[in-house]
Amino acid sequence: MGNFMDFINEEKLKTNKGVYIALKVSERSTLDIQNYIKENLDILNISGEIVEDLHCTLIFSERPALPHGVEVNLKSYNISVISTHFSIFGDSLVLELKSPELIERQEQLVKEYSFTSNFSEYKPHISIAYGVDANLPVHSLPKVTFALELEQEYMEDLNIKDTDGSKNALNNGKETLFGKEMGKENKGNK
Repeated sequence: MGNFMDFINEEKLKTNKGVYIALKVSERSTLDIQNYIKENLDILNISGEIVEDLHCTLIFSERPALPHGVEVNLKSYNISVISTHFSIFGDSLVLELKSPELIERQEQLVKEYSFTSNFSEYKPHISIAYGVDANLPVHSLPKVTFALELEQEYMEDLNIKDTDGSKNALNNGKETLFGKEMGKENKGNK
């Protein structure tokens, strides 16, 4: 049996949660992205994990969860966004998005709920793969020409004790396109 301080520290770890808010990529856009990836695997040569649970992060906040009884007003809508280009954030391949609406919504959530971020600037994007080589030839990829639609916002707990660069910050392992389990990336602008 541990001492009282061990108990207190263990309880802190259990309740030390931040907040993660994202928009789901529509089913149609998810299929379009997956087909795009399959068609361009020879260029991509991805050795990492391709994301199946496609999303666009709005908030990745290590700020402890909201006080009891306070709820975030999540929105349900369809928003069409324009992809600008692929890039590498940390070890993630991402499709950057041009969307004043996403930037405005992210700023609204930060202002209204005092969320913080690990990043100095919010860059809307959809994470495509994790664990990729930083030298991946993203400039060789064909431009994405299909529409990208984002839908329902959702919120999950973010375990602060896991925000050390591991992929376990969200305790919700997901299947990738190739069937491997993984958690969501937390150290890139999702």
